[in-house]
Parts: sequence; C-alpha cells; structure tokens
Amino acid sequence: MASLPDTPARNTVVVVGGGFTGIEIATALPERLRAVWGDSAAIDVIVIEQAAHIGPDLGPGPRPVIEQALRELGVTCRLGATPSGIDAEARLFPTELASTASPDDVRNLLRTMLFNEDDTSDSRVDE
Repeated sequence: MASLPDTPARNTVVVVGGGFTGIEIATALPERLRAVWGDSAAIDVIVIEQAAHIGPDLGPGPRPVIEQALRELGVTCRLGATPSGIDAEARLFPTELASTASPDDVRNLLRTMLFNEDDTSDSRVDE
C-alpha cells in the first residue's frame, strides 16, 4: 500500500460495520495509515453502520465517548446506511481499500496490508 500514489482513493478506507470490531479498526487506522503514508496524507476513514447509532450493541452508555473519539480522529460515520457493495471501479466510494468489520476480515487486512504481526499494539494479529 505504501507504494501506491497519493490519491483520495488510496487514502480512503471504508469500514463496513460500526460495532465493536468496526470501531476498533476505524480508530486504529488513521494513526497506522499516517505511519505508512506520512503525516501529510489526507486520510479519510468512513464507517458505514446500518443502525441509527454507532456501536448499536454496546448500548447508549458508551456512545458519547465513542462518538467523540471518532470525531477527534476525523473518522466519518454514515449511519442508517447499507452499502450495496464496492465494485472494482469503487463507484460506492473512491477507495482502494475496504474492510468489513468481521474479525476474520480485520485479521486478514492487518496481516496483509498494514501491520506487522509482531506489533505490540492493541491490533495484534493472532494465528
């Protein structure tokens, strides 16, 4: 990914699912992507959540803290949205990188594109 040209498509990541795993990956991505692409990269992380609120299964208690953290990181949430898909020409979003927020998909994303498996961060990849 680091070798791709600096374009809005390269710098945009869509996370489908705003549950616990989607929130975790969305909050980790801005810092990780800037580490790969540099501080000047215009990173655009978008979370698409079908429910009306982020973290619907987490309940209303932690929601204000989650929403504030996402805002501070510059993560955009599209709530009440159901993507029909992202085709090869990225017609839904101008992106070259998309992740569904299932643990297996996140693990594969981290393993193959962005992170070192031996990283000591919270986004550790287990075999």
